[in-house]
Amino acid sequence: MALVKTISKKTEFDGCLKLEKLVVFYFSASWCQPCHLMAPKYAELANMPEFVNIEFVTVDVDEAEETDLGVDETDSREWQCVKAFIAYAIHFLFCSFGVVNRVRRPVRKRTEEIADAAGIDAVPTFQIFRGDAQAVSVKRSTDLGVGRIGATVLEEVDPSTSSWVTEAVAHARALLGSRPPPQGVPEAAALLTSILLRVPDLWEELAEDTLVAFGNVAPSGDASGCARSRSGGPAFVPGREDLSARTRRLLLSSLAPVVCQGEDKGSLPASLVSLLCLLGEAEADEGRFLAAFRTLRRAQAMAQKDQAGSDRAEAALQGLRAAALQRWHFQMINDVPRGEQYGRAIASAVLQLSQRPPELATPTVPRFSCARVAAGGGSKTMPHFTMEQVRSLMDQTEKIRSLSIIAHVDHGKTTLADSLISRAGIISAKVAGEARFTHGRKDEQERGVTIKSTGVTLCFEHDEDGHSQPYLVNLIDSPGHVDFSSEVTAALRITDGAIVVVDCIEGCAVQTETVLRQALQERVKPCLFVNKVDRCILEMQMDAEDMYLRFRTAIENVNVIIATYNDASMGDLQVRPEAGNVAFGSGLHGWGFGVEHFAKMLSAKTGGNKSRMMEKLWGDWFYHPKKKLWTNVQHPEDCQEPLQRGFCQYIMNPINQLIRAIVDKDSERYEKMMERLGIVLKGEEKTLTGKQLMKHVMQNWINAGDSLVSMIVNLPSPKVAQRYRVENLYDGPMDDDAAMGIRNCNPQGPLMMYVSKMVPADKSRFFAFGRVFSGTVATGQKVRIQGPHYKPGTKEDLHVKAIQRTVIMMGRGSELIQDVPCGNTVALAGVDQYILKSGTITTLEDAHNFTDMKYSVSPVVKVAVKPKDGKDLPKLVEGMKKLSKSDQLVVCSVEESGEHVIAGCGELHVEICLKDLREEFAQCDFTVSDPVVSYRETVTETSSQTCLAKSANKHNRLYFTAEPLDSELVQAIEEGSVGPADPKEAAKILSSKFGWDKQAAQKIWCFGPECEGPNMVVDSTIGAQYLQDIKDSVGSAFQWATKQGPLCEENMRGIRFNLTEVLLHPDKVHRGGGQVMPAVRRCCFASELTAKPTLQEPVFLVEISCPKESLSGIYNCLNLRRGCVFEENQREGTPLVQVKAHLPVSESFGFVSSLRQATSGQAFPQCVFDHWESLPGNCLEKGSKMEELVLSIRKRKNLKLQMPLLSDYLDKL
Repeated sequence: MALVKTISKKTEFDGCLKLEKLVVFYFSASWCQPCHLMAPKYAELANMPEFVNIEFVTVDVDEAEETDLGVDETDSREWQCVKAFIAYAIHFLFCSFGVVNRVRRPVRKRTEEIADAAGIDAVPTFQIFRGDAQAVSVKRSTDLGVGRIGATVLEEVDPSTSSWVTEAVAHARALLGSRPPPQGVPEAAALLTSILLRVPDLWEELAEDTLVAFGNVAPSGDASGCARSRSGGPAFVPGREDLSARTRRLLLSSLAPVVCQGEDKGSLPASLVSLLCLLGEAEADEGRFLAAFRTLRRAQAMAQKDQAGSDRAEAALQGLRAAALQRWHFQMINDVPRGEQYGRAIASAVLQLSQRPPELATPTVPRFSCARVAAGGGSKTMPHFTMEQVRSLMDQTEKIRSLSIIAHVDHGKTTLADSLISRAGIISAKVAGEARFTHGRKDEQERGVTIKSTGVTLCFEHDEDGHSQPYLVNLIDSPGHVDFSSEVTAALRITDGAIVVVDCIEGCAVQTETVLRQALQERVKPCLFVNKVDRCILEMQMDAEDMYLRFRTAIENVNVIIATYNDASMGDLQVRPEAGNVAFGSGLHGWGFGVEHFAKMLSAKTGGNKSRMMEKLWGDWFYHPKKKLWTNVQHPEDCQEPLQRGFCQYIMNPINQLIRAIVDKDSERYEKMMERLGIVLKGEEKTLTGKQLMKHVMQNWINAGDSLVSMIVNLPSPKVAQRYRVENLYDGPMDDDAAMGIRNCNPQGPLMMYVSKMVPADKSRFFAFGRVFSGTVATGQKVRIQGPHYKPGTKEDLHVKAIQRTVIMMGRGSELIQDVPCGNTVALAGVDQYILKSGTITTLEDAHNFTDMKYSVSPVVKVAVKPKDGKDLPKLVEGMKKLSKSDQLVVCSVEESGEHVIAGCGELHVEICLKDLREEFAQCDFTVSDPVVSYRETVTETSSQTCLAKSANKHNRLYFTAEPLDSELVQAIEEGSVGPADPKEAAKILSSKFGWDKQAAQKIWCFGPECEGPNMVVDSTIGAQYLQDIKDSVGSAFQWATKQGPLCEENMRGIRFNLTEVLLHPDKVHRGGGQVMPAVRRCCFASELTAKPTLQEPVFLVEISCPKESLSGIYNCLNLRRGCVFEENQREGTPLVQVKAHLPVSESFGFVSSLRQATSGQAFPQCVFDHWESLPGNCLEKGSKMEELVLSIRKRKNLKLQMPLLSDYLDKL
């Protein structure tokens, strides 16, 4: 299986699997030695479902000259290519092993003949897998980067003579024996390897020299120590860190022949056994467990006369055994380093299939390994789960939890996600909080800010009533910056729960409310993590009662937001510590706790009930030590001093005391506490001090991963969540097959999958990332890909294609999987060219689409880009298409003037988009214009006259007026509560809530632009004829008019157009769309111009946290930019003031830098789009500021540099 999957990986081009027939060639030769390792299990390979046709061909290289590889006229073109490949492979092997020219030249000539006869220049679809006995010629060693290898010696001598061996050995020993520390040790290592490749019989003589040479090679390739004297043998035992990856590969390839000889003899010299142990340990450090097993078992088998070598190999094997037993099949697939030209050796792959060590023959994989990751380990550890376990849990819907981590920027989402990833064993506990595993982009790591949401699938075990239960968690880490809130929306759509992270110092911020509102609108159940508790203890030196009050305030603020936007169908969503859906801790240091942890510990000690104890450990409950009972009176009459709150006495005081004792280096105190807690320091852990010791101790006592898993298991499973989410998710009727499949989360039902975002797989292709809500998606499955414009029963925006690959996202990488049932997140390859940003994938012909996502921000900041070199224009256009696919909200368009415009949600969003365009998608240089802002055209009064427009043939007349819509109604339309989806419901709301006439509310023809914007056409005619014949034409013209208004071709907003009267020609031919549409557009423009038109500009809500002394700088900075402060609050218990202000988007460019300059870096602003605001002044007044603004926009768009005239659009009777 590993061999087949390795070849599959190596034969993928542009996301398509081109391999239809598997032909395995075995090249045998007298000088190639490991031929006897190539005994494959034919049945095991041939029964694999991946390939229909498997053929095995053996080529004897010694008989290459006699082998008939000529082209027969009856051969098919495919077989001609295969023959050319065989000849090329033999030629390549001869070159690699340095076989004499006598044999090499005829093969090269034969290769050229066959390739010419077949009419091919190269055979790119074939990969050459070189055996373990591969050799690298002297000249090729330099290409491998090992260093210069004494080429001057070997190039001057004839390879066919034996004298060069003596000279080369002497040269290598001279390099090793030089003093002071030689610069030529890497050359000596490579030189000795090249000698031994050609003359394997010299291994016993040169083994000691080789061990010394490789012991001196540091990872950088430079000499790391003095050469040792040969007379006394090696004066040191080389460490595994002394071998670089390239050196290991070269040494492994050169050791294969002599190991094979050793197997025939039954033993190896002691120096070679040491070298094999060294290599095995190095392979284990790289994570290549199977290769390490094979190497160490060979060393153990060959060390019959060397007890020390045998013991060393056995000790290394003991350390590897448990890990390899758990992960042998997972490792075989991932053992191939990505990006290498040549894959793993066929000999190695077949050896793993046919001659697997006894321990691995029938792997007894445990369900999970819940052992703690050693805190002293490296940044990478072995995961506690395998892909087979992940796949088996996918079928158990009740054991699946899908959740997002959402919060304000810099509140600690990514550091908290590290604790969960560490709990799953992917990273070590030592680096949790600092590794930021979900930051896959380079700019994310540099800025320390999440830019793209990242998915990772994890497995955990949770102890429930003494029984360990496995859970599968689909985790998505989302950005906190408002400019990337579209990523939050995409993450929430495909998850059922959300961990809301709140900084206990700053409390609920503006973005906390935004993301929580989005979660509740998507019917996602929240739970709360109060983060940065360590700052309360160490920085602010708060006592337990003050911390309790701070935590309570944060929880209450979150509950206020939940109560404001709560959906009754989801029941009670309030977060309460005693309910188990609130946890506290420090994501950076990887520790956290919930009330449940301490309640379980106390109830076990006192013999009480855990749920009752949880209620006592939060709120106004105090323990009376004299009466030994709980009371809700803090200061009883029989007590001289107030009682301590249960939360403070039993939870915060012990945590506070332990942390301060460690930081203050009070070893006597914290050692006693650690002894009582059962925490023992081992090895290097005893040398830890300060915050490092605090982190290690707290992780062992109250690990954040454990507290998070305890909260996560209380979130709903897909089977529960989809019952109440289906109404919001699905656009079609609630009783059709698709809706029933989603509601029941039925893996046997029709496939219904929603793609929420496109994830770049490389610089040209994308994964379609989403969630399966019904049915099962599988590789090779034929599906219907329905875009956002698809209408049931039509073929618009519909493609029927096969899925090429299904993968699950694992943070920065991905893992192949055969199929994924409903309730799980998945990424698909091969469908990216049919989906722009999001879409529906189904197998049901009459299925409707999933509901489109509603974003909390709009792309209001625009820049124009232009390539510096005109030849790069096609690259730029193609790159903009890819950029548009990679981000949900970026809008890439071409203006009528020919400008290429990119619109984003804010200054940072546009900056990131331009960086991606330049470095990833277009890969060309371009100039960027100054950022500009989108405006909206609106009216402030009712039209001063009824406007008339005649059709071109003068046979049709239409009369319109315009009037402004109420601002609350406009907001309701933009939010989607009033719209074209349900006309009856919209009419009911308009008449009851906004005071519309019932008849007028029922006569709304359409909304616009895009059929859903905040403008509308209302039929106000009485007794008009032929109205239904022109309704579609009026609607189309209205979409055109509202998309590009008369003032400066910006979108219209908040205008109601009343069709008051029509006079139409009785003949249908004379009242067609070509006659009516231009007239309607002109009449709408005239109506707007007669209703005192103006522009609306977007306005940011700015939230600024700063010390009180910095307020003057904030006010000055805002006043210079037309900003307006409307709220100022002092944060309790801190010197910080929270300021809220409105700032026009057009004035926000450079605002952050100027604000920091004005306040000496003490102010931290966060801007989020809030509303549209009408600009004061009359744009039709000559010389006004409004006229200047309109003309400047028209100039930028290359429009006529004068205000539009009413006479251009208004017809006279």
